[in-house]
Amino acid sequence: MPFAHLNAELEKHFVVVHWDQRGAGKSYSSAIPDDTMKVDQFVADTRELAQLLLQRFNAQKCYLVAHSWGSLFGALTASKYPELFHAYVGIGQVAGVPETQQVRYQFAVDSAAKENNQEALAELRKIGRPPHDFDQCKIMERWVGHYSAIEHTPVASSKFIRLAFSSPVYSWADLVRIPLGVRFSFARLWKEIFYETDLFREAPRIDVPVFLFEGRYDEVVTTEVAQKYFSALEAPNGKQIIWFENSGHWPHFEESQKYWDALINSVLRSTVGE
Repeated sequence: MPFAHLNAELEKHFVVVHWDQRGAGKSYSSAIPDDTMKVDQFVADTRELAQLLLQRFNAQKCYLVAHSWGSLFGALTASKYPELFHAYVGIGQVAGVPETQQVRYQFAVDSAAKENNQEALAELRKIGRPPHDFDQCKIMERWVGHYSAIEHTPVASSKFIRLAFSSPVYSWADLVRIPLGVRFSFARLWKEIFYETDLFREAPRIDVPVFLFEGRYDEVVTTEVAQKYFSALEAPNGKQIIWFENSGHWPHFEESQKYWDALINSVLRSTVGE
């Protein structure tokens, strides 16, 4: 939600709703019961929000756009409840997370070897290949983050930090809740997300038009696995992958004009009348 004001252009064509999901941002609270921090609960939350919006705006369907780990339960929701949606858009699509972790581990090892970074190699060899426990997972995440293309991490840039602080819907206290929510959620969801949820198995078919927006330099979730999922996905109403050639994991920020254009001229126009 702190970047909601960046999508003003889309409001000319859509009613745009941004959601701080359970445990994140404005929705963060340390009092949230641990047993509700489950992928199934997030799918149920997404369905409930979609139904509420359709009732509020007297609409039959809406568009579901999900980014990063949100695309995991976004795809699950679209697969399970296609009657709610005109189309599903996955940005930086998460798919086969266990396979993705293997690819990311190898990326970190190869990058460290190329740089002759003995500290990184020692830590990565010590934890070995995934699956990892929580502490081992944090070590791998640190080195993957270190070697991911720095120029393609816009949310860490001063420009986007300033944009977050200029948000009309976020207070300073809300901004503090962002890292608190990240730590809270990661500690409770990492095992289910990284090693137990697999869209190849759990969402092999989506009965609405599917669009994947992928940054060519995405090393956070790896485009290799997203492409495999796209190829394997059964989508009888059509599927399309749109590449953002100058982006990493955040194409909607890094190439915002192309992102708006894709939503308006590819997604909206192809589903008008749905």
